[in-house]
Amino acid sequence: MIFDLEAHAAAIEKNGYTIIEDFMDAARLAEVRRVLAFYLGTHSGRNPFEGHSTERVYTLVARARIFWDIVLDARVLALCDRFLLPNCLLTASQAICIRPGEVPQDLHHDDTFYTVPRPRPMISISTIAAVDAFTAENGGTEIIPGSHLWGEDWRARAAAANPVTVAMPAGACVMFSGTFVHRGGAAERLAPRLAFSNQYCQP
Repeated sequence: MIFDLEAHAAAIEKNGYTIIEDFMDAARLAEVRRVLAFYLGTHSGRNPFEGHSTERVYTLVARARIFWDIVLDARVLALCDRFLLPNCLLTASQAICIRPGEVPQDLHHDDTFYTVPRPRPMISISTIAAVDAFTAENGGTEIIPGSHLWGEDWRARAAAANPVTVAMPAGACVMFSGTFVHRGGAAERLAPRLAFSNQYCQP
């Protein structure tokens, strides 16, 4: 599938996010699953935001070469180059396994710790890659399109909004502005939903 940089960049500018459908092929998915199997199954979240029925594995780039290769994906870096200054930094690299019974995460945006008032130029950009398909029943990420443009009243506006699920197949990736409001969804199915997130910021 040809990667249309202009179309993906325009979607992020207009809606706050874009989906790269063919982000990982079957071989990469299999290697991601193989590596994460060594780490998953022993921990749960420490607070409601992490999710008490959610398991996270941090610092993926230090655990296997496959995650370093994915961080350097040419399509992702091309979009980073479009919105961030040269030599952007990696700020997070973590797996997120939402297990059955998890409740919805609080709505948030990934760069809340920056003190620059909203709306603001992009300081960071995030990816969430689906290792398992994302659905409304298994904790698929919920988003509010256009919320990346909201100001300091984003919490009140988010409370009145109706988030929609990013339904995407295993191997796809959603990429979005750091100011984009989203959350992990509730998990109603009996199988877990595995994903990982890489986040980039200004140098």
